Amino acid sequence: MKIKEANDFQSKLRRMEYDRESTELRLTRELRDKEDSLALVQQKTKALQEEIAERERNDEQNKKRSQRLETELETMKKMLKQNQQEVITLQNDRELKIASYQNTIEQLQESIRQKMLIDDNWQAKDTSSSSLQNSTADYILYKTKYHNEVTKIPSLGAEWGIISSPYKDFPRKIPCKLEQQTQE
Repeated sequence: MKIKEANDFQSKLRRMEYDRESTELRLTRELRDKEDSLALVQQKTKALQEEIAERERNDEQNKKRSQRLETELETMKKMLKQNQQEVITLQNDRELKIASYQNTIEQLQESIRQKMLIDDNWQAKDTSSSSLQNSTADYILYKTKYHNEVTKIPSLGAEWGIISSPYKDFPRKIPCKLEQQTQE
């Protein structure tokens, strides 16, 4: 019986060794699989961390760019508002100048009308030949001044940017009795 028991123990021992070896092989395989899985998970984790870091950098750059663009937009808005104010000021100045120039033109026209009335009255009063000869030089001087003023009106209008069409037909030469008499 002792031999039989020894054989049984040896048989149990072999089985146990076989079980141990097969368990060891199985556990070694599982360990390798788990290590491979761990390596894959670590690679994926590293890749995800790098992607997250890249996205965070991009987000930060986008925030900075957005802030810079908002600042530029505000600056542009201020400049636009300032330019609009300047345009309004320039338009108001232009309107004031046009009104002033039109006033000056009207005053010149009135002055010319007054001089024409004086000229007509002067011609009516001075019919004698001696006073006519003495006054001819004065008349020619007066006529030259009148002509210069009349020709100045359209040029002032053009210079000031005012449409001078109402003045284009303004008489450049006024026929008068004195001029006709001096020509005869």
